[in-house]
Amino acid sequence: MAWNRDLFLNGVWFYLIWLSAVWGRGDFLPLTLALLVLHGYLHRKQATEFLLIAGVAGTGITIDQGLFWAGFYLFPDSPPDAMVLPSWLLLLWFGFAATLRHSLSFLSSPPFLAALFGAIGGPSSYFAGVQLGAVDLGYGTLPTLCTLAAIWAVLLPLFFQLNDKLVRAYG
Repeated sequence: MAWNRDLFLNGVWFYLIWLSAVWGRGDFLPLTLALLVLHGYLHRKQATEFLLIAGVAGTGITIDQGLFWAGFYLFPDSPPDAMVLPSWLLLLWFGFAATLRHSLSFLSSPPFLAALFGAIGGPSSYFAGVQLGAVDLGYGTLPTLCTLAAIWAVLLPLFFQLNDKLVRAYG
């Protein structure tokens, strides 16, 4: 794969989003939001970019919300009676979605590559969140990470399929 400055910068941008959201959590919400707005500004003429981000973030948030309600995630910074995901995690989903056409585009084909990366990368991100104190795993580390690996092995290829459908439908 040839050097692509924009793909590299998107990767660095997402790393900053991830750190801002997971490490900084509520204290860094303005920075996380500003980084998302920057991406929106840079890609403002690409309508399908926003459709993809909305679809991926909406799906991911819905699945994480279900896992939260099922007790897989516990958020130490949230009130004990919280019923919704923390804001930082919602913003993180939008940031992740903005990588699919950019720094993660190399995973789009073949699908098994996306599945493999999803099975490893998805749970790794949550495990790193545990290490930073952003989230606790309600059913223990191994059962939760195995569950996340299965979910992400299916989700990531589906996200790339969604991108392909949007490109075919809207150019």
